[in-house]
Amino acid sequence: MRGLYICSFDPESSTNSYFNEWAENFRMQHFEIFNSFIDSPLNLKKILNPFSYDLIIYGYSCASHLSGRSKQILKFCTKFSKATVIGFLQNEFRNLPDLIKNYELLNVNILVSQLTQETAETLYKGKIKAKIISLPHAMSSRNKIKEINHTERKIDLGNRLANYAYYLGNTSRSEVIPKFLKKIKKNKNIKVDFSLDPKKRFTSSNWINFLKNCRTSISSESGSYFLQWNDSLRLKINKMTEINPKISFRYIFNNILKKSSSHIQASCISSRHFDSIGTGTCNVLVEGNYSNLLEPDVHYINLKSDLSNYDKVIEKIMDHKFTEDIAKKALKHAERFHTIEKRISDLIHNV
Repeated sequence: MRGLYICSFDPESSTNSYFNEWAENFRMQHFEIFNSFIDSPLNLKKILNPFSYDLIIYGYSCASHLSGRSKQILKFCTKFSKATVIGFLQNEFRNLPDLIKNYELLNVNILVSQLTQETAETLYKGKIKAKIISLPHAMSSRNKIKEINHTERKIDLGNRLANYAYYLGNTSRSEVIPKFLKKIKKNKNIKVDFSLDPKKRFTSSNWINFLKNCRTSISSESGSYFLQWNDSLRLKINKMTEINPKISFRYIFNNILKKSSSHIQASCISSRHFDSIGTGTCNVLVEGNYSNLLEPDVHYINLKSDLSNYDKVIEKIMDHKFTEDIAKKALKHAERFHTIEKRISDLIHNV
């Protein structure tokens, strides 16, 4: 299999660890790697031959970052290439027509979505000629910890997350986690290292090292709960927050989002959940589906959205043996079913 994997990101400063992990995992599968951020367009000269590759893959970062001379060359050459061209979608919560148009121009034959197959087909079928495949995030074995020992970890609960836009309708991120953190920080027996500050985000290697020092990590589903093709909700809510920066998420949720009848639910599991699993960190996750890949209270500690099980969750977080056991079960589960290597294998078999 002669393959080319194309990406576009700064490996030294990117805070999206999965950009690098998927690129390196494709490299391990003997794909040539072209990163338009650091590589010269001249490195693409091999693509001028239509028979150079069997597969040409646009990685996640290409959905929003690929541009300039490299993009123009790829747009022209993939039109005549005999390779199957595959495009990975990123940020499937806004500007969907632009994302699809971008990959249409790049002559994609297969469109890869992070969302479930049913949701992806609902969104994209008939919008592009490409075949639609669901391929959720997964664990990179490159960073997989060899031995899990929670007695040696100094942070009881940690994470670095971004503030979510109101239009996503993610009550877990906008309301539940802040309430949980406000409450848990009063417990002086639990060391918390959590931040939403963009300046405190980690690069890929520092992020992995941070997680290896955490026993648990608090998070929720990613994606959008109120996704639309035409973005009317997003545009309306953005305008409201621009006019009144102090408007609350709850007001937006009750008066705009809850009254919508023209959206679909498109939440999903995140790469960061698998980063925690790979580093032996026990996930504490607000109740949700997580693409139906993980089982609550088996592969992660399940936090009720109304915090009704708060005391039980705290007991579990403070129990080093319990968090270690959950982390081991999650790691074993991911090793068996949810590695990036397995995702790549599934993709190749679907071509």
